[in-house]
Amino acid sequence: ARDTARDMGKIDGHATYVHLYINGLYWGLYNPVERPTGNFGEEYFGGSNDDYDVISHRVGQPVVANEGDLQAWNAMQALADAGLGSSAAYQAIQEYVDIDNLIDYMLINQYATNHDGPASGNNLRALRRREPGEPFRFYVWDMEYTFWDVNENSNIDVDVANTIARVYARLRDNPEFRLRYADRAHQHFFNDGTLTPQAAAARWQARADEIYTAIVAESARWGDFRRPDDPYTRDGQWQMELDRLTTTYFPQRTDILLEDLRAAELYPRVEAPAFNQHGGVIANG
Repeated sequence: ARDTARDMGKIDGHATYVHLYINGLYWGLYNPVERPTGNFGEEYFGGSNDDYDVISHRVGQPVVANEGDLQAWNAMQALADAGLGSSAAYQAIQEYVDIDNLIDYMLINQYATNHDGPASGNNLRALRRREPGEPFRFYVWDMEYTFWDVNENSNIDVDVANTIARVYARLRDNPEFRLRYADRAHQHFFNDGTLTPQAAAARWQARADEIYTAIVAESARWGDFRRPDDPYTRDGQWQMELDRLTTTYFPQRTDILLEDLRAAELYPRVEAPAFNQHGGVIANG
């Protein structure tokens, strides 16, 4: 998901893989990542780490400012609760929300059928520099519950109070936002975009190739003692799921999501104009 976000042009965390040992005991294959904190903001957007509001939320708990405060967050939510259908309201919310960043964040969650994100209000991560006109940006987080049924339409019709889903839901009342949503979807779904079948599958395969050997050690932790006669293995369960994604999910998901967005009025029924050549040098005549 972070790789996808960066390929979309978003700023998001980088990560690596390690074999983790605790007091000499092998604990498995772990994925240390950059966290969207004040230090992250300072590194990528400037200023000091003390200049940032760092917002998070887990289901069943209140939204919290891990750093900074909730003043801008509450102002943003108040605008959303008041309605964002008018042009004036749409302009006002952009003091607090990077619209393209929000759309791309939602598209990632929608494409991946994330069960643990906007639809549940869980795993919210938002970052904003405390200066006038500086908007919140949103970061994918803890996205293991993804890539389910290729026909799912989760995270499209969502509205959870005091989360980014509420802002997104109210923005859907605005025709300018709906058109912008379509523009971003078209950019990512066509012409070798980030969420085209080939690009998505290649991004996944690159990560799978990176851990192909390491996953053998990790698979030893998957519960052999629970299934001594049929243990989990890389070449069994892991490869089976990899094959499902590369042969079924990625080839179909883009077109299915596009139809779901049309049904939600976030992408038009009218086909977008198509050029006979997508960029490059055009010959005379």
